[in-house]
Amino acid sequence: MVKREIYVNSFAQYIEEIMRIKKNENLEAGNDVLWFRGHRNYEWSLIPSLYRGAGRNETVDNRGYTNMNLREGIRQQQNHAKNYQFLKNDNLNQIEWMAIAQHYGVKTRLLDWTTSAIHALLFALEDKFTNDGVFKNENNLPCIWCLFPQRMNRDTVSLICEENNAVGRLIPGTEDGGMKEIMDFLDNAKNSEEYKKTFFESEEKEDEHLNYLFNLAYFEELLSIVSIRPSVAYMGGLANPLHYILDKIYGQGIGISRKPESKFSKLAPLAIIHPYHSERIRAQQGVFTIFPNLITDKDEKLSSIADMRKNTSTAKYLNRIIIQSPEKIAEELKALGAHRSWLYPEEPIVSQEIENGL
Repeated sequence: MVKREIYVNSFAQYIEEIMRIKKNENLEAGNDVLWFRGHRNYEWSLIPSLYRGAGRNETVDNRGYTNMNLREGIRQQQNHAKNYQFLKNDNLNQIEWMAIAQHYGVKTRLLDWTTSAIHALLFALEDKFTNDGVFKNENNLPCIWCLFPQRMNRDTVSLICEENNAVGRLIPGTEDGGMKEIMDFLDNAKNSEEYKKTFFESEEKEDEHLNYLFNLAYFEELLSIVSIRPSVAYMGGLANPLHYILDKIYGQGIGISRKPESKFSKLAPLAIIHPYHSERIRAQQGVFTIFPNLITDKDEKLSSIADMRKNTSTAKYLNRIIIQSPEKIAEELKALGAHRSWLYPEEPIVSQEIENGL
């Protein structure tokens, strides 16, 4: 289901293939950006840590709260309690907590990507760059996944507009009087190109690389007024209603039914940019996909339906580059001055590299 699979044997060939992907596929939708994710084994899935190995995900009433919401919530409670001395001055919202927790091993709905093809290659070959500078010789073939995030998000926004009535049933409160503006907005967006130009996508050439890359942390901060006076926020022009919808579905993680009649049963992850809360995220040029909270059918497991490789809504925007000569390419990277502290700029890693001449 992946759009294209490519095999490379050198660093130069890797760069050539990245350029070929961008050149060939940019003809489809302008100058869209490309994101990357490196895997030490090409057979690994594209599933966020909270979903790996997960079984059924269910809800017991019509509020959209699932056992996945519970699993996420208890982790947030523990992290808030036990890391409070680090977090007390930051006033973190839900998405900011996820990104920080993710980088320190807490399971979340986020999957890490990077805007740098070189950093993704380093991740894929990280086991070659050991502390003592001796390369490992293993049989696993690494790979780099290449994603067109804006195109994936563009499809998601189009689905939301097309299925505007389903959104009204999905988000609690949008059919009540205080949220009528949301439904009016979606009705207009479905039928008006002018609405799309204003709320969704800038037509200016210089904005192509910025369109459809969403910052949910910014949305949550900006839209805090919406929960108090939504009609004032929307009618007064203070907020983009699309941002509220995306935050509810992805940030808050409302349960999404996968029954055949559900319009959102194959909803794709959302590609998001995020505040650089740490030097590690900055060094890695980190970005994320955040996964929807899919409610499984009777005999399904969440871990089996969330894989981006198998989802028809995402696979068409993925290319996979498989590294056939990992030791050779790792040596080439080392000769060019690459090292693990590009990924982990903390003092222990840098100190190890000083002592080992890396």
